[in-house]
Amino acid sequence: DCDGLTSITIPEGVTAIGYAAFSGCSCLTSITIPEWVTAIGYYAFEDCSGLTSIISLNTTPPSCDGSYVFDYVDKSIPLYVPKESVDSYKSAKCWSEFTNIIGTDFVRISINDAVNGMVTGAGVFPVNSPATVTATPNAGYAFVKWSDGNTDNPRKIVMTEDVTLEAEFVAIMYTLSVVGDNGTCDGSGEYIEGTEVEVAATPNAGYAFVKWSDGNT
Repeated sequence: DCDGLTSITIPEGVTAIGYAAFSGCSCLTSITIPEWVTAIGYYAFEDCSGLTSIISLNTTPPSCDGSYVFDYVDKSIPLYVPKESVDSYKSAKCWSEFTNIIGTDFVRISINDAVNGMVTGAGVFPVNSPATVTATPNAGYAFVKWSDGNTDNPRKIVMTEDVTLEAEFVAIMYTLSVVGDNGTCDGSGEYIEGTEVEVAATPNAGYAFVKWSDGNT
């Protein structure tokens, strides 16, 4: 019942998905079961009613503890499997319930670590399927371009081959000029957006500070 969970990444080294692990996660729209997963427990994806596709990368269908692994999941959604394994999935327990098993090759989007922002969209995709990557800058920064020069963000890609991307971000800079007559002012400079800056006005002898040009005192 992990309400609001829209995606999961099953890390390398996980060989089994346990009992009811993602049961009731109705906001999941797609799942990728990596090649190192060999077993899936009862009700693991029961009532994941938002699923529109499933990818299983193991050439041998992961074993299912019972026939309820995908209970209340639309069995007509695409189930993408290695192209040489279609017959195996069609005859395997619980996998055989799906009516749209598609054999395909797979390609991958890899994302290099970004500085001053983050990128989402990495994963494995069937050949010729669409994918979207999105670059989100940290506060005070703006997205500039991808490592291949493309400037679309979010960026839609038709996956025909493995892709490795890195996002470039740049600081948003503003110039602060602090000036005044009959005294000295401190604080002028260039600053990243969102930076808190202290400015100071020191009057000459015989003068007193009154206010800043924006009325602040």
